Amino acid sequence: MKICLIPVFLSLIIYVILFLKGKKKGDLYITELLRNKFENILLYFNIFEVQYPESYLNNEKLLGLHVRDIEKDAYRAYPILKELKQKDYFRIFKVNLHLSCKVFLKGNEKCKEIKKCSVCECEQDEIPYNFRTNEIEIIENKMTNEDLKKTFIESYEQNDKEAVRLLDDLLENFYHSCSSKEFLEPLFPQHGKDILSKFMNITNILDCVPCVKCRLHGKLKTTALQIALVEGVSDEHIGSLERNEITALINALYYFADSILIINKFEDRLKLKKTIFIFYELSFSLFLFLEIYSIIFLTIRNYKKKKKKVAYMNICIYIFTKGKKKIK
Repeated sequence: MKICLIPVFLSLIIYVILFLKGKKKGDLYITELLRNKFENILLYFNIFEVQYPESYLNNEKLLGLHVRDIEKDAYRAYPILKELKQKDYFRIFKVNLHLSCKVFLKGNEKCKEIKKCSVCECEQDEIPYNFRTNEIEIIENKMTNEDLKKTFIESYEQNDKEAVRLLDDLLENFYHSCSSKEFLEPLFPQHGKDILSKFMNITNILDCVPCVKCRLHGKLKTTALQIALVEGVSDEHIGSLERNEITALINALYYFADSILIINKFEDRLKLKKTIFIFYELSFSLFLFLEIYSIIFLTIRNYKKKKKKVAYMNICIYIFTKGKKKIK
């Protein structure tokens, strides 16, 4: 039992001596070597520190904007964009008309997914009887278009009001990104058309991507960037936008804001994982300490018992020999 305790205490003594002396091994101190070993252990468990670029740490300017101000704008716009993205006007639906299915899919289809969906076709028996008749004259001259228009407005009126309110909230906020003079000036007033033509080549390359979801989101982001480039590289301005361009802008802004915020979320998640790992490590160290302490305690207790037993036997022998002498 005592022999097993020797390497434990010997290693602890050596570590304390090396730590206090700060003995060098090459150009690194022992403490730094131990820190590197600990970081390697954390990296093995997929726990590491987030390394921010110097521009973020120093809060440098990009196009006249401080990096931290851009981050604040992302925090301000993200909840509005997230809610606005769920509205029907800005939602993306993907439909495959070549395969039969009974539901619509949103734009969350996985790459290389075997099962895809399309618009289902009703069977003849499922069509209501009134719709199957040939009596077209019944609905003739009944202001059908007016009824359809009213039905559409009643169906989406509440949704449209909510979307307009969210758009107003999005546009009424003060953003640092829109207040910089450098940001509002054209980036390349003389070479704007050349840059746009090269950018169009990138959008054409996306047509070769086999993944449908990747191609869809790539088209969204490149369409939004193309609109931003048209406004930013020259003095030309876009008069109005089509619906697909507005949808692309809202979705791209949401993804860009989410990309900025995800770093902080990722860092918080890593801190949580690191805290849990340190907790487990301390628990294991405490368990190991209790094991060593119990071994030492049992060893000392057994030694004391053995010592008491020997002393008791010596006393008994002494009394027995002394009593024997008196009898003689």
